[in-house]
Parts: sequence; structure tokens; C-alpha cells
Amino acid sequence: MAEGLGLYTMVNASTRLTPRLDAVSHNIANVQTPGFKSERVFHSLLKSLERPGKFEYTSKNYINHAQGPVENTGNPLDLSIEGEGFFAIRGAAGEVYTRKGSFTLNAKNQIVTQAGEFLLGQSGMPITVNGRDIEVSNNGEIRVDGAVAGRVKVVGFATPQDLVRNGNCVFSDPGTAGLFPVRNAEIKSGHLELSNVQALKEMIDMVDLQRSMEVYQKVILTIGDQDRMAASRVGKLS
Repeated sequence: MAEGLGLYTMVNASTRLTPRLDAVSHNIANVQTPGFKSERVFHSLLKSLERPGKFEYTSKNYINHAQGPVENTGNPLDLSIEGEGFFAIRGAAGEVYTRKGSFTLNAKNQIVTQAGEFLLGQSGMPITVNGRDIEVSNNGEIRVDGAVAGRVKVVGFATPQDLVRNGNCVFSDPGTAGLFPVRNAEIKSGHLELSNVQALKEMIDMVDLQRSMEVYQKVILTIGDQDRMAASRVGKLS
């Protein structure tokens, strides 16, 4: 019975490491992705609702929305937000939000993401650029050949942890994040926010998790061997 309990404990401990390892691997894969936000998985021990007197682990993903380093690109349509806030963009699923400011123009001269989602102005509509000389001021106002074409919409959230990741750099609000407009956001044209993943830390975490996984697997194999030996001895005695 004790051996069975030990095996159950080891298997569960090993299983809990899998989502943590997946998150670290995902972070490392996006070290070079502009605007990417790193993610962590935390476990909590809660009372089981189905088995009174027992406890079970639950996991929760935590997204680190801290600003990443900013790179000077010289491209006027590369935009970064200094401090908190998100660019509002519109895709097939409606309005979503991102810190990835690598914008470009589509065939209709509308400012879009690399995936073709529209960058929204404060009016809630896409911004059209008809001209050659594009300037974006620190308050998000876009001027083309000296004429105002629009102003970038920037939003903030009271509880950004409620945002749902829709892709590597795109988030949606399920209605509980506390959306509010950011009127005084500082936008830097010609600059791009990079990933906030700390590569060295992620590599250390990956090594630690892999080693822990190996230890659990060895213990599981040892317990399995002991069970087989015990069953064999019982068979000989009988």
C-alpha cells in the first residue's frame, strides 16, 4: 500500500512538472519575438471537492506583462509604448490588444500588424495613411505629409492578469480585466519593444526542471522494480 502511495505521489509530482517545462520551453522559443511576454505556471494545493478530506493540485498560468527592452529601428511604423498600456488592434475576432508594435501598411494604405490586423485609432477605426512622410508623435498622433491622419488608440487594464493570450503577442479581454483608455501614453516611433524573456534565467529553470523530471522518473522505475520483486517473492512462497 505504501509503495502504491509512493508511486502515485511520484507520478503526480512528475505530471505537475510538464506544464512548467512547456511554459519555459515556450518562453525560450520566443526570446527573439518582439512584444512577447513570458509566462509561468504556479501550483496550489486545494481541498478536493469530490474526495472529502483529500487535497489536489491546481495550476494557474501567470503572464509577466512587464515592459521588455526597447530597440531603435528607425522605422516610423515601429511603435513602442513607454510604461503600461496596449495597442488596440482589430482582427477576425474583433478588438484585441498587443505590445508588439511592428506595424506596416496594407494594399489600402491602412496601418496593420504583420498578420494583417488593423491598428485602431481613438475613433475605433483603422488608420489610413495617404502620403509619404509619416511622423508619429509621443502622444500617438500620426501626421502624413504634415496633415493629421489619426491618433493611436492605447488602452490599459486594471487587472491585466485576466487577459487571455490569443497568440504569442495578442491578448483578448474576457470582460473582467477592467478596460480603460490611456490618454497620456508615451509612444516612441522608430522603436520596437522586444521580448521580456530573460534567456539565462529560462535556461537555468529548464535545466532544473529536466533534472527534477529525471529524478522522478528514476524513482518511479525503482518503485516499479520493487513491486515486481515483491510480487515474484510472494509467488515463490505460495
